[in-house]
Amino acid sequence: GGPTPAEGSPAGTPIVFVVEARDHFGNLHVDGDEGFELSVTAPSGAVAVRFAAEGGAASVTRNASTMTATKTLPLATDGVDGTYAANFTPYTAGAYVVDLKHAGSGVEAMDARALTVTPGPPDASRLETAGKGAHGGVADSLISFTATAQDAYGNDVVDGAALASAL
Repeated sequence: GGPTPAEGSPAGTPIVFVVEARDHFGNLHVDGDEGFELSVTAPSGAVAVRFAAEGGAASVTRNASTMTATKTLPLATDGVDGTYAANFTPYTAGAYVVDLKHAGSGVEAMDARALTVTPGPPDASRLETAGKGAHGGVADSLISFTATAQDAYGNDVVDGAALASAL
């Protein structure tokens, strides 16, 4: 089922998996009445994972190193080609594991997939500067300061080029 999203997807970007529902003969199931359970294991410190609006509430479990959010989704299909889309939006940068199972049978709809989420672009409202040079200087004199930035979701931006564009 479906392509693996690009490595390094930025925080706040929806991640979409597409699966094909087939019967035991290999025929596409085009009735549009299948359901799938999407399970997302997020890195330590993750506050939230947003699922598509369809279906009920997600269940969330936490331990010392991860947060796992699971939601059973009555996923939409166009009724013609037997494809179903499962999506979620991660907000915390780090390593994720995504698993998708058929809700009725528990059969794996796709192998568990690892995905790395990177910080989003720097948010100017989350830019901080420190050091003598951050508060002025003398013309024709070298000044220095330290700049730190976060994206809109509180992830530290460590990409120098992205940071420079925020200054």
